[in-house]
Formats: sequence, C-alpha cells, structure tokens
Amino acid sequence: MAGVLLTLATALKPTVALPFVIYALVSRSRIKVIVPAIATGILLLSVAIIPQHGRTLWWKSFLANNQRMFAPGATNDFSTANPLHFQLINLQAALFPILHNRALTQLATALVFILLLTFWFRAVRRDGQLGLLDLAIVVLAALLPVYHRFTDAGLLIVPLAWALTELEGERRRLAAGCLVLASPFLVPGATMLHEFSGASEILQSLTRSRLWNCFILPHECWAILMLCAVLLTARSLPRGHTLVQPVGDSLPSLGTAD
Repeated sequence: MAGVLLTLATALKPTVALPFVIYALVSRSRIKVIVPAIATGILLLSVAIIPQHGRTLWWKSFLANNQRMFAPGATNDFSTANPLHFQLINLQAALFPILHNRALTQLATALVFILLLTFWFRAVRRDGQLGLLDLAIVVLAALLPVYHRFTDAGLLIVPLAWALTELEGERRRLAAGCLVLASPFLVPGATMLHEFSGASEILQSLTRSRLWNCFILPHECWAILMLCAVLLTARSLPRGHTLVQPVGDSLPSLGTAD
C-alpha cells in the first residue's frame, strides 16, 4: 500500500513526493515499497500514454509548457525578473539576488542539497536506523533544490511533528529551535512584506537595499536551510546524548553512610 500511494503522490506532484521517494530508497524495507511503486507507475503510464500513441505528441507540449513556465520572467522563474519570485521558497530565490547568475545559482543550490544529503546519509549509515527525524531532514532538504511555492511549506508538518515529540526529550533545545524557525511559516510572510513595502518611505528605501532582496524578502528560504542545519545537528548526536545537564549533576556528592 505504501508503494502504491507513493506512486500516486509522485504522479500528482513529483516535487512534493520527492522526499518520500528518497526516504523509501534508503529504507531497509525499500524492496517492499519500491517494487509495488514501480508496478503502479507502469500501470499509470500505460493507462495515460498508450491511448495517446499515434494521436498526439503530448510530450512535446509538456516540455514546451514547462519551458515557458520556467523561462526568465515567467511565473515559476526564481530570478528577480519574475515579479512573483518572492512566493518561492526554494533556495534559488534567495541565492539569485546574491549571485546574479542563473547557472551559478543552480550549481550552488545543487551543491548545498548534495552536501545536506551526504551528511544525513553518513549519519544513517553510522547507526543504520531510520525514524521521524530522518524523514524531517529529507523533507526540508528536498524543499531547497527544486521549484516550490509557499503552499508546499505544508511539508514542514513532518519536522514540526518531530519537534513536538522531543520537547520533553534529550534534544529539547534543538526541538525548540526547530519550532522557532518554523514559526514564520504560520503566515505568508514574504507576500505580506511585499504588499506592505510601499506603506512608508522607510520601507520603500529598504526595498531598494541588498539586505531586503537577499535576506529579508527570501527569509523563508533561509529559515528552511537553518532548519536543516538544526535537524542535522540533532541527527549527529549519539543516541542517549543530552544537551541539558540533569539537575542532580550540579549538586555536590554527599557520599553514603556506613
């Protein structure tokens, strides 16, 4: 059932299903999931494509539509040429105002994504166990390299679930930091900043600064990257490690009476 649902999710929106695909590939039970997923995928492709064979070159239209949607200035473009670029939460939207180069921005984002996955995969190989924290890390990392709008931030429900389960645990400080970094997503902050940017002369002057374009407006992108760092820190800690010193450790030893 997990494999079937994974394929259906990928068919509906691949960019949102991506972290769950990565998690399934690394999981010990990947054979039980991937085989039904591939079978379901073949079935879906057969139902969707075979009836169209010889009638229309659908894939050319698909590629052309994607090319138009991601062209410079188009609605899905991450560069500042797109007047709605502030609605995106993938890392390119934050790096482009700094680098001012599309190819360099794509390369830098890909390197960050690979680096995050490498750190995570090394931690997984060290203890061989997967859990909610691992899925939370993959979910956050997958938001960075590909197209995502603010609505896709609903995936943050996974790291929030982990943080809530750890508020009374050994990693409660990191869990609290996770909740703080996720709090900006309670409201569409970038859209609100854009809408109120012309409310005063001070804000208007601020919008022309590098600070606004590189950090303030794309703050949601940086929050996701910092969330990744927090969760990777939690993942790197050995099991049983505590960040909070127990109260009893600060008390002097009274010894025992004979």
